[in-house]
Amino acid sequence: NVYTGSSIVHAQPPYAKWGKLAVEKTKEQYPKAEIIDYLHIGRKPKTVQITVEKFKLWLREDGKEYGVFVDVEFET
Repeated sequence: NVYTGSSIVHAQPPYAKWGKLAVEKTKEQYPKAEIIDYLHIGRKPKTVQITVEKFKLWLREDGKEYGVFVDVEFET
C-alpha cells in the first residue's frame, strides 16, 4: 500500500494478472466448484523465453474441499 496524502493506493503484485487468469481457467474446468482461496507459489523460468507462474487454488464442491495446482506459462 502506498499513502498519497488523502488516499491509499493499493499496489498489485506482479503476478496479479496471471492469478486472475488462473482463477478464470479453473472456473472453466470446475464450473460447479467455489474457489475459496488461492496461493501464489512462485515464478520460475522454464526456458530463456518462457516463464511459469505457479498457483494453488483451494476449491469447495458438494461439501468437499480440494486443491488444484495451476501453472501459467508466458513469454518473457
